Amino acid sequence: LGFIVDFLSHATIVGFMGGAATVVCLQQLKGILGLDHFTTHTDLVDVMRSVFSQEHQ
Repeated sequence: LGFIVDFLSHATIVGFMGGAATVVCLQQLKGILGLDHFTTHTDLVDVMRSVFSQEHQ
């Protein structure tokens, strides 16, 4: 699959990698903040809603 990268622009690769890194970081917030219940969704709004709804922990 590495040869496919040769056909994509640098901006496309950087955007994809940035998006993937953002999703991974958001999903790691559960462990970092020690939250009991966390969303299974990966979009920013649902993750932030889950974090701020449990701020009393």
